[in-house]
Amino acid sequence: MPRAKLLQTLLVSILLACLGAAVALLAIYCCVAARRGDTNTYNSSASAVAAVWLGFQVFWLSVLRAKLPQYNIPCIMWAIFANVSMIYGPQFATMALAKSFVKNLLVSFFTGFGIGAGVSLLVFPTNSRQVAFAGITSYIASLRGALQANLNYMHSLEREDMFAAAATNTIGEKPPKSAEARAFKQKMASLSALHGKLTTDLPFAKREVAMGKIGPMEMQETFRLLRMIMIPTVGLSCMADIFVRIAETRGWDRDVDFSEAKAEDATNESEKLRIKAVNDWHALMKRLREPFGQITQTIDDGLEHVRVVLQLGAKTWKKTRGEPDVEKGDDKPKPGDEGFAQSFLLQSNAFHESKQVMLREWSSLHGIELPEGFFDHPEGMDVKTPGWMQEGMLTESHKRLRRQLFLCLYMEFLLISIARRTYNLIVAVDTLRANGKLDKKRLIVPGYKRSRKWFMSLFRGNEDAHDDNDFATDGQTRQVYLGDAYQRRKDPEHLPPVNAWEKFGDNLRKISHFFQSPAAAFALRATIATMSIAIISYLRDTQAFATSERLFWAQIMVRPGTSEYLCSPHSPLKPQPTTPQQASRQIH
Repeated sequence: MPRAKLLQTLLVSILLACLGAAVALLAIYCCVAARRGDTNTYNSSASAVAAVWLGFQVFWLSVLRAKLPQYNIPCIMWAIFANVSMIYGPQFATMALAKSFVKNLLVSFFTGFGIGAGVSLLVFPTNSRQVAFAGITSYIASLRGALQANLNYMHSLEREDMFAAAATNTIGEKPPKSAEARAFKQKMASLSALHGKLTTDLPFAKREVAMGKIGPMEMQETFRLLRMIMIPTVGLSCMADIFVRIAETRGWDRDVDFSEAKAEDATNESEKLRIKAVNDWHALMKRLREPFGQITQTIDDGLEHVRVVLQLGAKTWKKTRGEPDVEKGDDKPKPGDEGFAQSFLLQSNAFHESKQVMLREWSSLHGIELPEGFFDHPEGMDVKTPGWMQEGMLTESHKRLRRQLFLCLYMEFLLISIARRTYNLIVAVDTLRANGKLDKKRLIVPGYKRSRKWFMSLFRGNEDAHDDNDFATDGQTRQVYLGDAYQRRKDPEHLPPVNAWEKFGDNLRKISHFFQSPAAAFALRATIATMSIAIISYLRDTQAFATSERLFWAQIMVRPGTSEYLCSPHSPLKPQPTTPQQASRQIH
């Protein structure tokens, strides 16, 4: 584990191991008291007491694991202690033997903890900041790959039938037939996985004590700005789904290639409209090839600038020295140079102004003649409109062309949004460089507020994923008040309590609610699985055999087995499908 995760897990494991030792001594004391001076190896009363203590510990440890998943490893440590001590406990006649046994067992645990901590901290030292910076580097590379995959998909719209869907045997939405669209979706799936991993790793990196250049707030702000870039990129990945949905609505989802067909080849009116729509998109995307390619390259250079300034890997652009050579085209700043932000802003604004070119091209394709200066002063301009615009907004041709125009504007809007948010990230990293925070390393220590949040996260069941992800730029937490109706879930069968007696009864109902909760059901399964094996160690005829053959290892392996069950899609703690469509997706 990285250092922050290791130390947190190690600290909790030590505390629970000590608590497990204390409980084991209490349980063995009860077993010794149950023997009442019996010196025989087997005693039924002591075995029964040990079985009760083992079932009790396994149940509540399983509940704790289900409620607080970050305690999974420490609870397994306690469970090992409980299983081993409760197998040997009924055989001890005096507490002196019990204390020696528990002491040796605790020393063996601490020896393992010490070896693991020494190897992790000294032999293979890895801190959480390194993991987070590696995740940010992969995040930037994944964003660049996703934008390039989107550009390839846009180029494919110049020649392929965008309404065609791939054949599938599953129930639900059909995937697009285009290989470029599927590649884009795979890139976005990888980006989403990186986003989830970085979201989990970042809180530990912000708590790390290490020598570095960027502090916790700068890391959080960088991740927040990267997330803002990812949101419109996800919108771009939905373009193929929009085409597939249009095809399903209009009955164009048959696996027939109309990309090279002509309107005269159509056998009916629906195929004629499909061929015309495909040809319109081909002509429009060919004219948008250059501006889309330019803005994609601009955004890619901006992300490369962020990577270079943050020193996340080697610099691919050679820094120009002296006066730039205009004849070779070196007058434009490269990623990593001082004046790159201004150059990026100019190129982004140029793409924003090219929207007029797209509108003119779309209008000329559909018979609309726009005069010069129309976008600057549209009032009083004489615009020649075709006949389909005079038929009304409810006609099929008018709605189809309006959707096409809005879809083009939506694509441009998403690219403009990505460019603007990339510019905000560029300004943020340039500010860090201008302030001198990237010049030399310094000791990074989490403050009191962050340490307090870390301590409180130990008692929350969120696996430290979002415990201190403060997305505010000024360091202040933003809390949105949505009204009293969202503060707690209302029970439709019971009115809220109004007096002390009703409040007492309401609190009493929590006991039954707990025992019918998914966590209690999971704990009951884990307890039954453990006790079905442990019962062999508590019977007269099989106790010696179970102890000599170390059958309690089978009990111990129930813990990792139930861990896998806890994370499986069929776990009672996971939401189960409620519709045939959800069930088919889960089976697929």
